Amino acid sequence: LAGPSEFALSVSMSVSPDVLVSGAVQQAAVSVQARDAAGAPRANQQFRLFTMVDDTPVDFGTLSVPAVVTGADGRATAIYSMPKFSPFMAGTPSKKVSIVAVPVGTDYNAALPYTAAVLVVPPP
Repeated sequence: LAGPSEFALSVSMSVSPDVLVSGAVQQAAVSVQARDAAGAPRANQQFRLFTMVDDTPVDFGTLSVPAVVTGADGRATAIYSMPKFSPFMAGTPSKKVSIVAVPVGTDYNAALPYTAAVLVVPPP
């Protein structure tokens, strides 16, 4: 056996930067890379995107799009923007926000979610 072992779809995700601080950088680029069983880029693979906090799906900040489709290079991108904080939230704990990508295909029950995390730091 050779190559990826995820039944014809290998997915990796990244978020850059992975720490967002209120009053500084407030957006992060989300990248999803898909490869086929041979390790070649997989074009036209659609992913549904959403955010989770504490393992609960919740809108915490915004994603530029709810779904992405990979290009010829097997890569798709979106932008995550941290939520706007009010002065009342100053000093509250930071939140780990998981960006989740679920491949869209023929069997929703068999679709594996892929995640990348970003730390959102409120104002001091």
